[in-house]
Amino acid sequence: MKEKNFKISLSLLLITLIIVLISMAFMPKEIPLHYDLQGNIDNYGSKYWFLLIPFLAFLTWGLLHLIARSFKKQNKNSNSKITYIASSCTMIMFIILELIFIVIEFKKMDSISIENIIYRTANIGLGLTFILIGNVLPKITKNKVIGLRTTWSLYNDNTWNTSQRQGGYMIIGIGFAMIIASIFVFGVYNLFVLFGSISIMLILAYVISYQAYKKEINKATTK
Repeated sequence: MKEKNFKISLSLLLITLIIVLISMAFMPKEIPLHYDLQGNIDNYGSKYWFLLIPFLAFLTWGLLHLIARSFKKQNKNSNSKITYIASSCTMIMFIILELIFIVIEFKKMDSISIENIIYRTANIGLGLTFILIGNVLPKITKNKVIGLRTTWSLYNDNTWNTSQRQGGYMIIGIGFAMIIASIFVFGVYNLFVLFGSISIMLILAYVISYQAYKKEINKATTK
């Protein structure tokens, strides 16, 4: 199973490169490189800049692969599997990002359409990623690399397990909220949905882990 997850994540990494190489064969030498907040092109450059996306995907995959192998050496196979799943999800996000920019490049659209595609698709993709993370979070065993990690959640196994379980519910809820909000929010205002969701997630993560820690301390003092 671990090898299967490794092969899936590696295959998705190769797909990020294949998509770019094929699309570049049909691109002009110069392409739009940057859009302003209204979706208007404000910078052009070489089509070879597209290779930056699979390069960043490779760096991300490599880092997560090293983390997964580290867990495997520690006999934390569950964490290794989850890390590879996270790697696969990240590669899918890179693929979605590539496809968005390729569609924008080949299909001439007005600035409003571009704006909605970029911000809305990114938020929906992140929302789905958060839902998946929330489902696997409770399965992560105690460590200092992945998971909901605070000083309080790392106090002992009970605080860790409680933090991951409740944190998972929280992240799933925020993921659904992001998807729903992105359907009704237009253009650049999706950035407010993104930053607001991340801010709420960070605050609740500390609250959840502190409450788990406080409950554990109270339990110890009453014995």
